[in-house]
Amino acid sequence: GMAVCEQEQGTWVGDVRDVARRCWPLLLGHVVEWYEFSIYGFLAPQIEANFFPASSVATWLGFALTFFMRPLGAFLLGRVADMFGRRASVNLSILGMLIATTGQGCLPTYRSGESAGLAGVTLLLLCRCVQGLSAGGEVGAICAYLIEVAPARSLGVVMALVPFVSFISFSSANAVAVATTAIVGEEAMTAWGWRIPFVVALLPASIALWGRRQMPESAAFLEHVRAPAAAGPSDDEAQNSGGGAAKAADAESGDAAARKIEVPDKRSRTPGGSGADRIQQYRWQARPVLVGIGAVASQGVLCYVANMWCVARMVQLGMPSSKALTASLITKLIAFVLKLPAGRIADVYGVGLLTFVNGTLTMLLGLPVFTLMTFQPDSILTLCCICIGFAVPWIMQMPYLFVAELFPTPIRATGLGITWNISLLIFGGIGTVLAEESLSISDLAPGWIISGGGFLTTASALYALKARRTGALRVTHVRAAPFWGRAELQVCVPDSCGIQDAAEHAVIGKGGVGLAE
Repeated sequence: GMAVCEQEQGTWVGDVRDVARRCWPLLLGHVVEWYEFSIYGFLAPQIEANFFPASSVATWLGFALTFFMRPLGAFLLGRVADMFGRRASVNLSILGMLIATTGQGCLPTYRSGESAGLAGVTLLLLCRCVQGLSAGGEVGAICAYLIEVAPARSLGVVMALVPFVSFISFSSANAVAVATTAIVGEEAMTAWGWRIPFVVALLPASIALWGRRQMPESAAFLEHVRAPAAAGPSDDEAQNSGGGAAKAADAESGDAAARKIEVPDKRSRTPGGSGADRIQQYRWQARPVLVGIGAVASQGVLCYVANMWCVARMVQLGMPSSKALTASLITKLIAFVLKLPAGRIADVYGVGLLTFVNGTLTMLLGLPVFTLMTFQPDSILTLCCICIGFAVPWIMQMPYLFVAELFPTPIRATGLGITWNISLLIFGGIGTVLAEESLSISDLAPGWIISGGGFLTTASALYALKARRTGALRVTHVRAAPFWGRAELQVCVPDSCGIQDAAEHAVIGKGGVGLAE
């Protein structure tokens, strides 16, 4: 038995390879999702010239509009994922993203006349709304599917595939913008070349749609649908509403933690359920939603303010567009190379600890790096500091796993999607507009916004640790440990490809099955 355990412990690379092989349509669709968001940000000057003449704020409001639609999309498509299956939801989301992304590259602009320009702006905003609705439901269903098919011992590195392919999205958008500009030139890029990066998304989106139609449903979802109704209130409801009866679930309490993993709510055993049941079910999730919003804050400010908005800001300060885009591309490449190893660190030391490190680094580096960028925008030192200072905390982010762990199977897609998208709305979409507007207060105000996002993530991680120890909130629904610090032994899961039950998701500790931190 111990030999088998040791053999299983050494196969995390195989786990990642297996999940990537089976779930490539999900990951490719995720590339399309973040490619569109990125390309709009990188082409902000061209979009402003064609749709919002002389109004950079309006351009970024158009960017933020998508974020306002994301929470609604997270709820609607999250309900589809939790009621009818993850597969149905991800097929709807990729179809919407395909239409919205390629559609933006085919719109009329003010260059064709006033009427054409007004129609173009209207259609652009409509495409942004469709994109937001579709992308809003995408992340919840994808993460729910991955966490339900991944081996417990490799949850961190498997969930790191999501930001890993996000870096592919950002880097691809960055590279396409740079290459298209280099090929057609700055003037042609503003006139018509900006359309190319949007239209080329048609190919990967179509392939992803085809692949998703062939995918099976998550076995965990099917089991949740078939399982008989459980008697009594759920442990999650009692704990997340502040009750003391379930305090042992995430405290160091041995067998209790293993028994409570994935205990479904009696009101959510069927795909539908009454409206009153659903309202009651979501009511007691306010606390994990708030904790998750804070945990994702650094993701929002690093991705959209520190990276995307700062590219446009560096150009305003006099840095050539090609050099600003290159600095952003290098930052992404550094994070891309090191993201999967960071996921492995989460499997060894815990997603809670990694989230704390990420928030702290963002808090400490955000303002200093932005200050240097503001006063020396075209120096080699500034480029190096941007590439390293923003890449290092980005590498340590593991928000998908952190937030997915906050919710049980019956509402995981909806809970994760709503939490994630509300946070990105605040710190990503609104954050870019606030960064632009805050310049009227101080040239360094956006740096405070970046550091402030890091502070909220640090605070959320510390609160999660305290709530876990006191039993005020259950922060691990899939894997009890590690959460904050190295576990005594690695998770040993017999079935590396299937769905783990409570015993398989537990950690082997000195006193039997339970927490070993």
